[in-house]
This record gives sequence, C-alpha cells and structure tokens, in this order.
Amino acid sequence: MPTGIRTTYTDTGVQPRSVSEMLTMIDPTEAPLLTRLGVNNETRFRLDVWPRTKYEWLEDSMSPRDSTLTADINNSVTSIAVADGSVFKEGDIVEIDSELIYVSEVTGNTLSVVVRGFGGTSAASHTNTTTVSLATIARLEAADYDTGHTTTATTMYNYTQIIAEAVKVSGSEAVDEKYGIDDTMAYHLAKLMGGSDGVGSKFKAGKLPILLERTFYKGRRSAGSSSASRAMGGFKQFVTTNVVDLAGAAITRKHIEDLYTQCYVAGGDPDLLICGAHVRRKISSFYEGLITTTRTDTTGGSRIDTVQTDFGTMEIMFHRWCPPDEVYIIEPAKMGWLTYRPFAVYDRPTNGDYAVKEILGEYGFALMNEKAHGYLKGVSTTK
Repeated sequence: MPTGIRTTYTDTGVQPRSVSEMLTMIDPTEAPLLTRLGVNNETRFRLDVWPRTKYEWLEDSMSPRDSTLTADINNSVTSIAVADGSVFKEGDIVEIDSELIYVSEVTGNTLSVVVRGFGGTSAASHTNTTTVSLATIARLEAADYDTGHTTTATTMYNYTQIIAEAVKVSGSEAVDEKYGIDDTMAYHLAKLMGGSDGVGSKFKAGKLPILLERTFYKGRRSAGSSSASRAMGGFKQFVTTNVVDLAGAAITRKHIEDLYTQCYVAGGDPDLLICGAHVRRKISSFYEGLITTTRTDTTGGSRIDTVQTDFGTMEIMFHRWCPPDEVYIIEPAKMGWLTYRPFAVYDRPTNGDYAVKEILGEYGFALMNEKAHGYLKGVSTTK
C-alpha cells in the first residue's frame, strides 16, 4: 500500500465523480421537409372521404400537340404516315421543320394533305422521326363540325403508413437517480418525438418525424396484408418522366437549369431545389461570381440560398437526409404528407414491474402532376 504523502492519484477509490448534468447528442435533428411540405394537406388535395388507408386523386392533361413521321417523305407526297394520327383532324395546319401543311382528312395514322407548302412556306423533304407539330386550326367556311383528340383522367393513389416505437422502463429505473436525466421515460420519448412546438420544427425533430420525412426519398407503395406492413410511396413512386442519370459525372449548372426547364416546359412551376452537402457546395461555386451582396468587412466566402433562373426564382434547400448523389427540383404546392392519425403518446398494458408508452402516428403522401417535378441521380459526390 502507498505510504507517505497522499495525492489525487493514490486516493481514487473514495473520490466522488465530477459528471456534467447536461447530456448532449451530436446526431442531427432537423426535418425541414416536413415543415416545408406540411403534414396536413388533406384540404389541398380535396379528398372527398377522409381518413381512409387508401386514398386517390385524379389527374388529367391537355391533349398532345405533336407526333412524329414514321417514314421519310419528299416534297410532293400528299399522304403522310405519323406515329399517332389521333392528335390531328381535318382542318389542322401542321408544321414539319419549317414547312406548313394543310390536312384535309385523317385516317388512322395517315394524314391526307390538300396543300403542301401552305401559306407561302416551301415544300421540302423530311426524314423519318421528324416532329409533326399542330401549328393551328383553319376550318373551311360552312364545314360540318369535327371532333379532335380527348384525354381520360388518371386515378392516382397511395396508402397510409404507421410509424411507431415504444419505450419500456422498469420500475427501478424510473426512480433511480441519474445525471442529466430527470425522467427516463420522458427523456426517451422526447428522443423519439422531438420538441414540443410541432412536428419537424428545426432542431426539434426526433427519430420518428425524421423517419416520416425520409419516406420522401425511400417510400415505396405497398397495399399491405396481415403479414406485411402497409406503406406509402414517396417521390420516386410518382415521378418518372423528368429523371436524368448523370452516371457518376460531376454536376454542372447546365444540368440543373436543363432539368428546371424540362419541368417548366411540361407545365410545372418548380421553385425548390433539394440537395445534400456536396451539391450544396457545388451550387455556391456555380454562382459565386453572380452574387448580390451586402458589404461586410468581417465575413468571407459565399453561400447561395436562392437562384434566379430564366423561368423564375428557385430556393436551395440543403437537406441532411437527401441521398448525396441525387438532386430534386420540385413544386412544393403539388405535394405533401397527409395526417391519418397524428403522432400521439399511448399507454400500453404491462404484465410486470415496468411501464410502456408508445408514440404512434399514421401518415400518407400525395404528389400531383409528376411532370412538374424532376430529379438528377448518379451525381458524383467527389467531383
């Protein structure tokens, strides 16, 4: 045994511990998409009967105005084969390259032509797969009525999904004194749910709201059964048109602006770009020389939060849960979560010396007009 002078190094067995009463966590707790898109969008989608575990909404589109040639034509033929003749009718003026053509009759996928080089344009040869565009309509005076292309509404649907987790605390643990935790049950419920001022509030979201938010990226629709869970489909369940695979290439400003243009030309009005950390830095570098600034002598660097495009203003949202190799351009007004049962705490029955409380909520997701949105995938995370 040590003798002589006593030091802090020799009397360790009787020393009280110095422990902070503050318990901190480094895990991120943001859920900004829940806040931005909302979780109570039932009225936005005008659901006639709600709540239902399966819900539907209707979408329609304008008739197409273009088809393509299915064979080469010279400058004199008066019978033109197209991929979809239903787009056109008698009295239409169509455009192929810079030539206007007056259509007198449509039979199946064949246009019968009265005038090549209509309106002073030049009749010309055109190659297979060239676009045939409906330029305008010019009906003959006193001609009988005629009907054109019509569309059928499409029924879209999704399912609700139960998101839940319980906390089980023994009777002894509930009264055992601890540093930084006054109430074990309350502490762990708070980790599951987050702050008290709303689902998805910044720096307040717990595990369950974050998992709800991640359905935007990961959700896949499933009707469910007695042995398999019902699940909601997320963004990728619905958006299939404006999808661009960069196959590992570095993202450029042109990639972003081209995708934005695709969405806009299709009839959308997107105003939010969602990305991860690497792409967020790349975007700042794209526009670094084009920043509107306020003079300061104490701040260096740059950060882009909003981009002005040819078609409108687009906000940039850095999102921790966005897959690092993906970028989303969306119109938030056309999508969001639906609340079937809001998150709530339930007391569950027990058979022993313990208490159980469960947080449970049930939500769905809806997205209208998939062509109004788009995403890039396969984006390089290093270049």
